[in-house]
Amino acid sequence: MGNFLTTPFGSFLRVVAGLVLAALMTFLLNGKTFADLQWADLQLWVSVAVGSALPVLIAYVNPADSRFGKGSDPGT
Repeated sequence: MGNFLTTPFGSFLRVVAGLVLAALMTFLLNGKTFADLQWADLQLWVSVAVGSALPVLIAYVNPADSRFGKGSDPGT
C-alpha cells in the first residue's frame, strides 16, 4: 500500500481527497449540514478536484519529469 501512493494515480487520489475534504469542511463550517448538500455542490467539488489534479497528469506525460515520466526510477 505504501508504494501505491507514490504512483501517478495515488498522487491524483491524494490531491482529490484533500480538496474534497477541505470543501466539505468549509461547507459544514459555514453552518450547513449534510441535509443541505445538493448535487450542484458535489459537481463543483469534483470539477475543482479533477482540475487541481491536472499537474499530476502533466508530470506523468512529461518525459523529462523524473517522478513519473520516461526517465523515472520505478524503484523509488
